[in-house]
Parts: sequence; C-alpha cells; structure tokens
Amino acid sequence: MSNKDNSTEYRFSGYRIDLRQRRVFDSGGKALRLSSRAFDTLLVLVENAGETVSKARLMDAVWPSLVVEENNLNQAISSLRKALGDTKTRSRYILTVPGKGYGFIAELERYESPPVPTAQHDSTAAPLPAASIATLPRRRLATLLPVLLLAVMALGGFIWLTQDAGLPGDTDAAATTTPISSSTDV
Repeated sequence: MSNKDNSTEYRFSGYRIDLRQRRVFDSGGKALRLSSRAFDTLLVLVENAGETVSKARLMDAVWPSLVVEENNLNQAISSLRKALGDTKTRSRYILTVPGKGYGFIAELERYESPPVPTAQHDSTAAPLPAASIATLPRRRLATLLPVLLLAVMALGGFIWLTQDAGLPGDTDAAATTTPISSSTDV
C-alpha cells in the first residue's frame, strides 16, 4: 500500500479508519467486517479522495504482482458498499465512474495519531531475567520435542530388536532339532 505512515487515521461520516489495526470502525466504535483486500481498496480510494482511481490502478495496488480479474475488484467494492451502507445507485462514499474506475466522494478528515509509547530504559529498574516468562513455554517445547522424539525412537528400536524375527510356523530352533545318528541300520 502507498501509505507507509501507520500513525494516520482517516475519518468520514462517523467512520474511522485505523491504519495501525487495519480496521474500520463505525460511530459506535464497532469494527466493520472487511477482508484485507476490501480494506486495501478503501485505503487506496481514501488516499486519492476526490479523484477517479482507474480499475487497473486499484488492482495493481491491491493485488500487486498478481493477475486478477476485474470481478475481484467488483467484489471488494461491493463488500465495501455493503459494510458502509452505500449503494451503487445512491453513492455517499464510493462513486462508480463508468468506464473509468471509482472515486471516494465523502468529506474526509486526516488525523495523525499520537505515537505509541515505547518502554524507556530505566537504570534504577531491576534487570529482566534472560528468558522472559512469555518465551519459556516455547523454549521448553523446543527443548522437549527433540528429547521426546529421541525417546520414542529408542523405544521403537528396543521393541524392534527384542521381537521374535522368526518366520511364520517357525518355533524355537533348539526345541526342533533332532540329533542325526551316524550309524546306519541296514
């Protein structure tokens, strides 16, 4: 997408587009259900508000390096209109420009969100342990998995080596041998 600044928010007609969360919220704060492609389509239109964005340009921006049909774009536009309560015949937000593309026509406000606070290094604070609590289960799993795999392989090898490898119907060799006498009875 063309907007690299995720601290920006767009607002229009009670809707708020939060670029950090990649979500659109209604006036009550409820998130709209949009696919990532529909969100990207809306973002391209909003970033070019007041202009007609060609279908080819929209498809290139939303589906980079992919060959898609115009139907994919039509579905994204349709789902946006449905989520925003817009219609093709009574457009309040997205205008269809026949034979050319689409345009965002609502009055738009752009806000810069305050930066998300980051943890500052406090020299008086106690140092964190080398392994944080959140990473311990994953590390234990990474350590235990090879050990468990080795144990299963060892058990399988032990069972395989201790099995009777005789042929069907074959009994204990010592019990079935009969001595052959060297004398001949004629």
